[in-house]
Amino acid sequence: MAETKVPYVTPSPNETINVTITSIKLKGSSNYLLWAQVVKIYIMAKKKLKFLNSDPPVPDTSGYEDWMQKNAVILIWLWNNMEPEIDANAMFHNTAKGV
Repeated sequence: MAETKVPYVTPSPNETINVTITSIKLKGSSNYLLWAQVVKIYIMAKKKLKFLNSDPPVPDTSGYEDWMQKNAVILIWLWNNMEPEIDANAMFHNTAKGV
């Protein structure tokens, strides 16, 4: 009987969680515009800008769980690129749009 090989699937670069988008960490209003532009371009390049601009689907609808999983990845990207004093407050938002 022939052995069935299961192809190895590498995670998409869009799903990598520990990402440092820029060496510029958000400190507050003093560097927000610069930080926001860099972050926006990075997220746009990953084809995930909709998570910054739109609300999640209604819970219990098709696509909700997948949307929230991708949103969580973006939240982590954002938190990893903020100073601790800032991300401590941002962690209480449930969506990237909220941040």
